[in-house]
Amino acid sequence: MHWSNIGLLVVAGLDFGVGLLVWKLNPKNKINIFFALQQASLGFWALGAGLFRETSNEVMAWVWVGMQNLGGPLAIIFLFLFSHYFPYQRRLFSLRYKLITSAGVLFVLSITLIPGIWVTRVVLDPPNSFWMVNKITHILFFVFFVTFISLAFRNFLSRYIGSQGFVRRQLSSVFVGISILTFISAIFGASLPVFTGEIRYLWVVPYFVLPLIIGSVRLIFSSRAA
Repeated sequence: MHWSNIGLLVVAGLDFGVGLLVWKLNPKNKINIFFALQQASLGFWALGAGLFRETSNEVMAWVWVGMQNLGGPLAIIFLFLFSHYFPYQRRLFSLRYKLITSAGVLFVLSITLIPGIWVTRVVLDPPNSFWMVNKITHILFFVFFVTFISLAFRNFLSRYIGSQGFVRRQLSSVFVGISILTFISAIFGASLPVFTGEIRYLWVVPYFVLPLIIGSVRLIFSSRAA
């Protein structure tokens, strides 16, 4: 197995581990739940990326592509839900947000589970396999990406502006990690395929989850010590 794909499996393990750790700290807290679901989705995304780039079996290639294309977008939705409650969980989830979230989930499931709508072809070239996309569907995905990321960042910024002390440090730690991941995802996962019609370099993005993992672990231990 190529070193870059081994690294993706390691990142997947870290995603699952951090998500599980945060969830176990308070299993009933919505902040912990949605952060854990976000990390689990990122874990499946990284796992699918590593296995897809190694396989020479076309059937399994489609399975691993499906795992990536389900895990990545669901992580964006869970990020939005996490941002809505973080750093407190007292905010009510409005009907408008419920409708937006439901529409997002339905969109992700439709383009991922119905063959040929988003992914049109897989090109097996281990360990550098990639896949082709329908540009029209990918433009719709780009709109989905921008919508949910914008809502999440608006939530984080509004909390940051009105916070101070430890809460502000909490927000800064998470915000920096999410910003790095979002920037790289926007380039390789959302923007480039609109022009090229192929997703070839998305595998580098899961590595940029590491700042979020490091910031989250620091945040967990600092909050427990405070």
